[in-house]
Amino acid sequence: MARKKHLLTLDNSPVEPAFYYFDNWTANQTNQIHKGDCSECKFGLLKKGKQIHGENGVWVGPFDTIDLAKDYVKRLLKPKPEVHDCCK
Repeated sequence: MARKKHLLTLDNSPVEPAFYYFDNWTANQTNQIHKGDCSECKFGLLKKGKQIHGENGVWVGPFDTIDLAKDYVKRLLKPKPEVHDCCK
């Protein structure tokens, strides 16, 4: 089966749903799953302020479904991730 491509478009045409997991390793932070078009995720490219990519964590994905993202986290033996508000 061919792998689906998730493309960013400049003309605001529809993009297939994609989900990303933010693996956050800083103290007291939660691990979350986001939709790719979430303003906090930006298809796994967003960083806050002047942070260096990977300073506090990394984006993993895209996953075609939210269940695949959850299964990935489960296989890492990490606590169950929170689903960000953008997915509700």
